[in-house]
Amino acid sequence: MAVNVKCLKCQGLYAVGTKKCKKCGTSLLNARKYRVAIKLPSGKWKTKTVDSYDLARKIEAKYTDDLVRMGELGLTKAPLIDEAWESLYDQCKRILKHPHSYEKQWRVHIAPYFSGTRMDAITPREVSKFITHLGKKRAFITRKNPKKGKKPLATSTVVRMVKLVGRIYNHARDMGMYSGENPVSRVKLPKFNNQVNNPLTDGELKRLLQTLSDWPNRMVALALELCLITGKRTGEIFGLTWDRIDLEHGRVQFIVKSQALNDHQWLPITQRGKQILKEAKNSVPQMSAPCGLTDMELVM
Repeated sequence: MAVNVKCLKCQGLYAVGTKKCKKCGTSLLNARKYRVAIKLPSGKWKTKTVDSYDLARKIEAKYTDDLVRMGELGLTKAPLIDEAWESLYDQCKRILKHPHSYEKQWRVHIAPYFSGTRMDAITPREVSKFITHLGKKRAFITRKNPKKGKKPLATSTVVRMVKLVGRIYNHARDMGMYSGENPVSRVKLPKFNNQVNNPLTDGELKRLLQTLSDWPNRMVALALELCLITGKRTGEIFGLTWDRIDLEHGRVQFIVKSQALNDHQWLPITQRGKQILKEAKNSVPQMSAPCGLTDMELVM
């Protein structure tokens, strides 16, 4: 923290009391201003230039008072982003079924760039640089055969990494670890379209159905064929219970994952779908149902 005399001609800085600029020779008795500078814990400098020495000293005192009051004078430093991440990951392990994907995102992409940085030192500009950095990274096309070369990270992957940084900041604020702003909130994320259309050809579909009809594990084969008929995922099919099957009216009830509690949808079922459900019902006694459900409750 310091107050210096500033030369108006060459912008040189000198100790208070200096009468002549050593660079340009200008007298500092009249052609001068005073600059107040204070170094923040993040390593950045906060400065202000004023006309009088008395005003400079008042501003210096105000800066000092603000820093002490805000806990930025070393009494309470902003946490490292690593500390906020560890707290978030501990929470993820408690409430998420598969938290390890977050750990990999942090370890592979975020930690190499931001690890060891205090949260107040990461600005929106730094986040923008991080986006540029990710855009230049390349990943193996396939893990099993790295010799096939590398490709740039997908835009969706870049956006996912930046959003995780933002989530770390939001978590730190919620936990009272950090009181500053979230720099990600002021950054415009790149737009992308991750829609993929890769339907099976008629020949491929025919071969798949033939394979499923001959597959020895009938329950798995029936479940996959029911996925094709309904457009649902395997988790939704294996989670079906008989109380949501209405064979008389030819429909199936699926739980919709939304904010509305117990929200659901009814889907009509084809004749082949009815045959699959009937065959599954005949095979149910051979199953062992998880999660405490009886064999008669689970469809598959």
